[in-house]
Amino acid sequence: MKLLEMFIFDNEKTSKFLNLKYVNFLSDDSYLGILPSHAPMLSYIKKGKIFFRDEKNNQNSILLEKDGILEIQNNKISIFLI
Repeated sequence: MKLLEMFIFDNEKTSKFLNLKYVNFLSDDSYLGILPSHAPMLSYIKKGKIFFRDEKNNQNSILLEKDGILEIQNNKISIFLI
């Protein structure tokens, strides 16, 4: 089964989350969900919580304190905070 990788890049650090089944984030005006094999995409992401499920189906979240740009390509999610 294909799984997602998510990387969050900030000026101070990089956070890495591996083996994710699902990621949900706030875009301009709604939440968007990402599953493995998602089409390539660029999107604005608003500060707030990102929700995700790991391979054991545990739900987790992380709080983004800044807006950013999200890129999805080849099951890799990169978030660049601005």
